[in-house]
Amino acid sequence: MRSKLTPKPLKSVSDYIEDIKESNRLRSAPGQKTYPTITISREFGCGGFPLARTIIKKLSKPDAKWELYTRDLINAISDEADLARELNLSGKEDTRNTLYQDLQELLNVAPSDYTKYINLAQNVRIIGEQGRAVIVGSGASMLAQGEPRFFHVRITGSFNFRVQRIAQELGLSRYEAEKTVAAQSSERVKFTQKFSRHKIDDPALYHLVLRNDYYETEGMAAVIIEAMKQSELL
Repeated sequence: MRSKLTPKPLKSVSDYIEDIKESNRLRSAPGQKTYPTITISREFGCGGFPLARTIIKKLSKPDAKWELYTRDLINAISDEADLARELNLSGKEDTRNTLYQDLQELLNVAPSDYTKYINLAQNVRIIGEQGRAVIVGSGASMLAQGEPRFFHVRITGSFNFRVQRIAQELGLSRYEAEKTVAAQSSERVKFTQKFSRHKIDDPALYHLVLRNDYYETEGMAAVIIEAMKQSELL
């Protein structure tokens, strides 16, 4: 079930898949400009999606629109299409070997879960490699570690800040908001720990770590864009 805090996709899943295919085709054309992908990891209660939408608004142009991808959307794409096969990537030995070598270092899952997380990692990378994408959640910062066209951001906030924001966003009492933040924070840690040897709050995973307490959405977006320019990604 989609969270009340998770935005509804603007297009059908099939439309996203077709856009990914078209982007992959164009990306391989001679002289085609390449674009980066931004991953946003956030503590529950921080404004990851408002930040993503603000970045997309600032970076999109009429002929180069950026897209938002959520964990729910990536899972839905995985359910509807085998992107690696449809993009003729699954047979490329170097691509497959690189992915599996990376995941041997990353994954910490039972054999029954291995295929599921291989598919998740594969689709995060396929989507990200097309560029002009902002991926919120999904453990994308870990699944795409070391990829040169990715820029990883972590958004944190004090417990009090996150409780106040969730109470306001969801119309909860202080007590209900505290329980929700504590429970959801624990679930996110469990999700990432289930498949990764890394800790999601390890600052070494990110290009930037920002405190949502101190920065408004516009300010965070400006810092991220400027940092990407300084890194020659934009």
